[in-house]
Amino acid sequence: MNAKLAEQAENIKFSYQATKDMDLTHAYDQQQQKMFDIYMQPSSSDTSNIHEENPSALHTFANRQTDKQRLIIIL
Repeated sequence: MNAKLAEQAENIKFSYQATKDMDLTHAYDQQQQKMFDIYMQPSSSDTSNIHEENPSALHTFANRQTDKQRLIIIL
């Protein structure tokens, strides 16, 4: 009986930690999205396309989103 309760307690702890980690990851991703959106906005003094200047920013963001989706599927 005690072993079963201990196992259930461990499962609850694991589920709680996994949920907490996912929430933190989601909050981080939201922050990164906001920063990315700000970065991608053209400045008022420069009308050139930011995509042409730094294509790696979009690539990095896309890779981050793909990694996040893989993590969610694994959990």
